[in-house]
Amino acid sequence: PFAVTTLQGASFRSEDYKGRWVLLDFWGTWCKPCVAEMPELQKLQKELEKKPGNLTILTLACHDIESKVREFMAKNQYTFAVAMGNENLIK
Repeated sequence: PFAVTTLQGASFRSEDYKGRWVLLDFWGTWCKPCVAEMPELQKLQKELEKKPGNLTILTLACHDIESKVREFMAKNQYTFAVAMGNENLIK
């Protein structure tokens, strides 16, 4: 079990999602392949907003700087949940 607070200010507790699918994506603004997949994650997020189901997306920015992540998300208008990964979560 783990809990994080997203940069959007929401609490995410894995225990709250028992019996549901959660797509965890570990990424960084410094990772070119990670950045390249973000438009597809946004497309999936938009589909989930239109037709909620049994899937939730949570992305974890790892080995990154919060201000860079916030700037990246705003610049690209990404709306999926993102939290900062930390050593306790990534072990």
